[in-house]
Amino acid sequence: MPAHRGVHKKTRLSNLLMASSGLSLLVGTGGAAMAQDGDDRNYPAIVLPDGYAIEQVVGGLTYPTSVTWDDDGTMYVAEAGGQFLEEPPPSRILRVEDGEATEFLDLFEAGGTDPIGGMVWYDGNFYITHRDADDRSGAVSRVSPDGEVTQLFSGFVDSQSEHP
Repeated sequence: MPAHRGVHKKTRLSNLLMASSGLSLLVGTGGAAMAQDGDDRNYPAIVLPDGYAIEQVVGGLTYPTSVTWDDDGTMYVAEAGGQFLEEPPPSRILRVEDGEATEFLDLFEAGGTDPIGGMVWYDGNFYITHRDADDRSGAVSRVSPDGEVTQLFSGFVDSQSEHP
């Protein structure tokens, strides 16, 4: 069997597993975020236990994929960027303070490739998933607090970093 056929089989299998996982999650919640039988009202997408409330921290985000906090407790949000738009939004990391989001890093301007699929803060640096600039496979990079992007490894073919 040619190598590319095996890749397509693996991709189809992973897509099937992702779809069934999503269905299991929906069924597993008992439809708590959906309207009950015969009820035409719109329900919120999030259901909280008694005594909890949701508060918007920042607005105006475009394709947010991740949120993390640095060692000082400052919030950062990753926006995927890319998309199939005439003027695609940038892949970037935003710093959120006092309800305002300011750009910390534009991935393309820093030498990386969109989209940002995921982001965490660990041991003084951000770690992001994105696409490799050369072969468009999935990649992981470290982003230092001064905005330096260092690609650590790449080669994830199936996800291409869009759905880590």
